[in-house]
Amino acid sequence: MQGASAVRDQRARLVVLDLTGSVALSGEVAGHVVQTIRAARLLGARTVVTGISGGLAAALVGHGQVDLDELTTAGDLRGGIEYALRLAAEGPRLPPG
Repeated sequence: MQGASAVRDQRARLVVLDLTGSVALSGEVAGHVVQTIRAARLLGARTVVTGISGGLAAALVGHGQVDLDELTTAGDLRGGIEYALRLAAEGPRLPPG
C-alpha cells in the first residue's frame, strides 16, 4: 500500500486525503480508502478526509466498518490544510484517530 509506505517513510503525523472531484466510489475503491485511513492510524498518523460529497459519504458508510466518530473531515482541501496547520502548531503529539 503506497499510502502506508509514504506515512512510514516520511514519518508523517497527519495525512490529508482529498476526495474532491470524485463523483462516486466503487466498493473496491471505498475499501482502499478505508484501508488507507486505518493503515495511517496504525502507523501513528491522523487522517483528515476532505471533499466528501453525499454520494461518497454513502459509499464509505455502505462499505461498512467506518467509525464516523473517529473520522475527521473537512469540507474542502483548504479546510483540511488549515486543520493540519492548527494541529502542527499545537505540538509534536497528535491525538489518535
